[in-house]
Amino acid sequence: MRRRGFTLTEILIVIALIVLMLGLAVPAFNLVRGSRSVDGAENQVAAMLGRARADAIGLQQPHGIMFFIDPTTDRVTVAEVFAADYPPPNAVPAATRDVYLDLAPDTDFLPLPPGVLAFVLADGSVNVNTGIRASDGYLGYNQTLDSNGTALTAVPQLGGVILFNGDGQLISRTYGYRTRINDVATKMQALIGVDAPGSAPDRFVDAGAQAVQAPLTQQPGSALGFVLCDREQFTANGTLADPVMSNTAYSQAEFNEEKWIDDNSSALIINRYNGTLTRAD
Repeated sequence: MRRRGFTLTEILIVIALIVLMLGLAVPAFNLVRGSRSVDGAENQVAAMLGRARADAIGLQQPHGIMFFIDPTTDRVTVAEVFAADYPPPNAVPAATRDVYLDLAPDTDFLPLPPGVLAFVLADGSVNVNTGIRASDGYLGYNQTLDSNGTALTAVPQLGGVILFNGDGQLISRTYGYRTRINDVATKMQALIGVDAPGSAPDRFVDAGAQAVQAPLTQQPGSALGFVLCDREQFTANGTLADPVMSNTAYSQAEFNEEKWIDDNSSALIINRYNGTLTRAD
């Protein structure tokens, strides 16, 4: 009795169809996975914001969150921070920021999903004549400046900050970091690896460009919202570093990068009074 089987042509056709279906399915799977990652990151950040706001109210001291890139995992990570003691009048260098932050005690870092980036909102001023953004709309991940205005090569690089006051209200303040107390390193110093140039260590360092540096004089302030986007797609269109934190003028490349973020990220605005998140355009 003669047995029927599949011809080589039929087998090749079936294999080709399977490959085609896989080719169509993988991008769709990645899209769904990315969306869920962004949603998961939104929930994680919302939880951290709620904790920081509760601590601000309970301790009657500004608390918030800070984004940074963890060098051990290369993931965006969230830390809780608080407004520490302010530099004394005779501090060297003199204080130039509204608050100086340290890491909140007894709190853990929260890594976001590996495929997600978070950028806090900056001022994003727009030229009234051209309608084009004239300064940074988002704050990237940057090196800290020492008292001489020189970018330190410390890791991890720091992102933006979101702060609440003792009434639980969102506030915008320029900020720096408390790195030492009586020459003893703080938790913040241990994280960012900042030590002063010269013989004496800085006890406070400023985030962002010094006011005397030209052409960029913008000092970053704590943000009113943030965006989440897919990291793989972003890195094909921009870089994590951001000129707002260094002595570099706003550029066309930066404009193109931020235009991509405008069009491809989930923007979240924080309610000023109750700390809840609202999706925005």
